[in-house]
Order: sequence, then structure tokens, then C-alpha cells
Amino acid sequence: MEFMRDFWAREWLLRHVAMRHDTHKIDEIIGLAKVAGYICGNGNLTKTGRDFIEMSKDDDEKVRLQSQIIFPL
Repeated sequence: MEFMRDFWAREWLLRHVAMRHDTHKIDEIIGLAKVAGYICGNGNLTKTGRDFIEMSKDDDEKVRLQSQIIFPL
């Protein structure tokens, strides 16, 4: 269960970074998340990343709507 929660949290975080920096390049998105300290070198969430997600829960609906434009289904 914890693995799936981390997967979806990381997914949300990367979409959020993509939206904020207006980029579609996954390498750039991951690099930005690493520089910000949200994910570590192996792609796992850091404590900073988890804290950021917790603080950003209120923006989730707005990010979800905008991410549909960035990453259409």
C-alpha cells in the first residue's frame, strides 16, 4: 500500500513541477524536482518532497485540471 501511495505522490509532484515550469520534457522535470530536493537520485520522495505535497493538497484540484492539458489521457 505504501508503495502505491508513494507512486501517486511522486506522479502528482512531477506534474506539479511540469505545470509550474511550463515544460513537457521529463528529464527536465525530474532534474528540477531533484534540484528542489523533492526527490533523491534514485527517484524516491524525500522528506522535503513529502512535506511539499502535504502543504499543497489544497491546490490539488487546480493542478489536476491543468495537468490534463499538459498530460492528456
